[in-house]
Amino acid sequence: ILKSTHQMSLDCEFASGPNFSVIGYAYQCRVQSTTKVVSDFKFVDNINGVHHDVNSNAACQMLWVWGTIFHYIPRGMGEHFTNLEAIWIHYGGLKELKNLEQFPNLRYIYARHNQIEELPINTFKENPLMEWIDLRYNLIKFIDGDIFLAFGNLSNLNLRNNYCIDKVFNGKIKYPYEVSYFDF
Repeated sequence: ILKSTHQMSLDCEFASGPNFSVIGYAYQCRVQSTTKVVSDFKFVDNINGVHHDVNSNAACQMLWVWGTIFHYIPRGMGEHFTNLEAIWIHYGGLKELKNLEQFPNLRYIYARHNQIEELPINTFKENPLMEWIDLRYNLIKFIDGDIFLAFGNLSNLNLRNNYCIDKVFNGKIKYPYEVSYFDF
């Protein structure tokens, strides 16, 4: 698939300030409702938005998507957001957690109230710094049992209210001993 045939711009409102994540105070890209990602072949070639102070795309620590159509995380975002630590996609219709390898500094992912159905073993393969994974209110049917073993810093894992997960699955998922909060 040619990159040029699937290029897109990401419309952001940039802001510094507190947020609902454990990062606390962060420079954020709040994706505007004009951005719609309905294909997993999309490639972000441009970021639109006005930066505050001397900040830039590279200074952005958090991607915030709320209520806009965001079925897939587009490729190419990591070239613009090189220091992204958190992704928050809430009510976006996210179907898959793909293309996370473009964010090697990713520590937090909140993907609540979406349509994620599975977590294959390679989902977080390139994100060893993960500390917080919150996937509440999705449609998860399949989780590879060893997916969470590689995280030495994982302290919070929340999979609550995934109505498609069978309760017997709880004893089959392996996770590091250090996880202080695990909720099914």
